[in-house]
Amino acid sequence: MTPTTTAAGPGSGATGPGVTGPAAAPLRAERVTLAYDRTDVVHDLSVTIPRASFTVIIGPNGCGKSTLLRALARTLRPRTGEVLLDGEPLTRLRSRDVARRLALLPQSPLAPEAITVGDLVARGRYPHQGLLRQWSAADAVAVADAMHATEVTELRDRLVSTLSGGQRQRVWLAMALAQQTDLLLLDEPTTFLDIAHQFEVMDLCARLHEEGRTLVAVLHDLNQAARYATHLVAMKDGRVVAEGTPAEVVTPERIAEIFDLACRVVEDPETGTPMVIPARRPVR
Repeated sequence: MTPTTTAAGPGSGATGPGVTGPAAAPLRAERVTLAYDRTDVVHDLSVTIPRASFTVIIGPNGCGKSTLLRALARTLRPRTGEVLLDGEPLTRLRSRDVARRLALLPQSPLAPEAITVGDLVARGRYPHQGLLRQWSAADAVAVADAMHATEVTELRDRLVSTLSGGQRQRVWLAMALAQQTDLLLLDEPTTFLDIAHQFEVMDLCARLHEEGRTLVAVLHDLNQAARYATHLVAMKDGRVVAEGTPAEVVTPERIAEIFDLACRVVEDPETGTPMVIPARRPVR
């Protein structure tokens, strides 16, 4: 199927959240094919991440969402095509330079044994250090600011292994924030969290976006995606089938096409964003 691309709505100025196109894109993939063990998962895909957007990638299991995110983060090299960061091919950039411009929160990250919250968050400053630049006052401020933003300052001396799921996810997010990048990529950041902690993490992401960061997240929950995203990318079978605002992408016809799910789409009474209500299955 030929991808359907629609321009995002609010804020569609030259550099606003709804802008598409190379001039407004800090990150984009151009005709990438992504594979594991010579099996193609994503096929000849092109996608543009609008600057200052909160872009959410949705689609059924196995459609290539997380695979695409890995390619955007340079943890998976495309078999064909290329990913561009501010117009430069990722493959031509040094890992440290990429880490100064782009931070990734992977799915279910694992902390080293017996590491404290403070020490884990401090690892986010690694890209900014080198032989001629060791730990500095600026690093300490960046770590303190990241911990304050994620509300984990009081956990500084706790072992990461002793934290709840929601606390642990906020600590990992603090480490990513300590990198002080304008781009933040999150792979299913609410997985394994209860509903209260899910919204806690998503509200934090929304606040980071409001502060000017460009966020890209993979989410399974359609209603969360529609509530928080400014730009949606819908995938199926390794291809992009729709892009645009939540109102443009989350329609009964699109949801049926992408997820094979009959549904109604109503207005979320809290936010006014689209909300998916699955149709009742017939009783047999």
